[in-house]
Amino acid sequence: MQGGAVGFSDAGNAGFPSPSVWGDCPNTLLRDKGLGYFAQADGAGDVNTLPGLPEDSDAGSYTYDTGANVDNRAVAFDVGAATDNNALAIHTLPLAKMAKGSGTKLWAEVDVAFDALGDEGLFFGFGDGSALVRDVIADNPSNTAQAGVIDQSLVGFVTTQASSAIATIDAVYQKAGDGGATTVQASVATLAAKTFVRLGVRYDGRDTVRFYVDGAKVAEKQIDSSFDQTHDLGVVLGLKTGAAVQAKAYYRFIRAAAQTAA
Repeated sequence: MQGGAVGFSDAGNAGFPSPSVWGDCPNTLLRDKGLGYFAQADGAGDVNTLPGLPEDSDAGSYTYDTGANVDNRAVAFDVGAATDNNALAIHTLPLAKMAKGSGTKLWAEVDVAFDALGDEGLFFGFGDGSALVRDVIADNPSNTAQAGVIDQSLVGFVTTQASSAIATIDAVYQKAGDGGATTVQASVATLAAKTFVRLGVRYDGRDTVRFYVDGAKVAEKQIDSSFDQTHDLGVVLGLKTGAAVQAKAYYRFIRAAAQTAA
């Protein structure tokens, strides 16, 4: 079953989900036909209560942007008080396993921008149930290297700092208890303040997880024993400050889906 009438390899348009990530996803038919799960939060205003998905935070705040900062179809999210290691997470609940040969497909994508490039860390992607929390980014993200992450199973993107300011994004994965994240590809995106970047992860249900930036594939990895194949994974967008300063970002959409039946 194919979702939509767009070309599967298309990068798509800024501000919208990438056809390259979502071209084989049945989207809302997953729910309508009982084939799996589909969840999204859209900054254009299709939710009654922000951020549009479950959230966990120290003192997180969510507001629609007026267009004065980035886009009047965006939601601003910040960690609240300018307190070191304040954090938030916007997340789904666990959806499905990323197991080799299972036939279960998974998709996730966010369109995100930072208000400023500061001492902070961000993770987006899949995580096991214990990773769907505000502390998905470890305390005191490195100001010269990749931000640390919680010791749980993860597949997605994490920021890297240079000179105490986030600068690039790496594609990573981690299995709980294995001693840290493995970098699939470093510097898949270079960040700029108030500039959106689409980060997408897609698992084909057979053996390969693929990573996308602005609709273009930037990395892929074969599923093997170094991946967690036994726990259901959800999708999480986590932000944490690394100093006693404000950390603020924006999303235009967050999407997550899992197909567990044909």
